[in-house]
Amino acid sequence: MDRTSIIASATAALAGIVVAVALALVSGAAVAQTSPTTDVNTVSKDKGFLQGSSNYGERDDSGANK
Repeated sequence: MDRTSIIASATAALAGIVVAVALALVSGAAVAQTSPTTDVNTVSKDKGFLQGSSNYGERDDSGANK
């Protein structure tokens, strides 16, 4: 092996290690978020506890069976 191929191999190995460490840190940060994208339960100051991430209408029956 000549000197150029040794330097190229070492550079490629170092770049691979840097990419692997960066990927591990980014994936760890993504997993460690405190709130999921779709919150299962929320609390509304006007309507109280709402189950589910989407409010599909009012909690009163203003439009029911019409």
